[in-house]
Amino acid sequence: MQSDSDTMVPPDQALPAAARLMLSRWRGLAGEESGLPGLHALAPALIPADLLPWTMTFRRDAARHLSYGVVGEELTFLFHENPRGKPVLYYAAPEIREARYAIIHQALDEGMPVWYLGRVLFEFTSVQVGRLGLPTRTENGEALLLVYLPLTPLPGAAERGARKGENPGDVVWLGRGPE
Repeated sequence: MQSDSDTMVPPDQALPAAARLMLSRWRGLAGEESGLPGLHALAPALIPADLLPWTMTFRRDAARHLSYGVVGEELTFLFHENPRGKPVLYYAAPEIREARYAIIHQALDEGMPVWYLGRVLFEFTSVQVGRLGLPTRTENGEALLLVYLPLTPLPGAAERGARKGENPGDVVWLGRGPE
């Protein structure tokens, strides 16, 4: 079933090369299996080493509550801890949290990969990132593998500080098959 947003999807070539690579790998696995590809078939083996530190998993329980785990060191540094099991966007304003929850739930409900833009805010500066959400399945249900792709230079280690918030940004549904 196509939604209105599917008709506005840019060709895969409009995505950064690393996002195109991950989307292609996801599609290859989705084509081999019925339904969503397995999380462990994709991660960490098929994630490029430079993206692995920026990768997270979002899990949904039977009550549709979302929690996440940090896969890489960069995001652990941002949170000053590994927030595994905490609610998604635990520190964000409620309206931002609800907007992001809607994106994640829709991606999992429809089994549809999604690309969206936003910013990760540091104490002294912010970094524009693209987020590639790839729906996968786990032994116990569903998960969304979220790969952050920094689109602007990262601040130096001495300038890094706590994350202050996020902007949901633009959302593009990528479709299950090749464009």
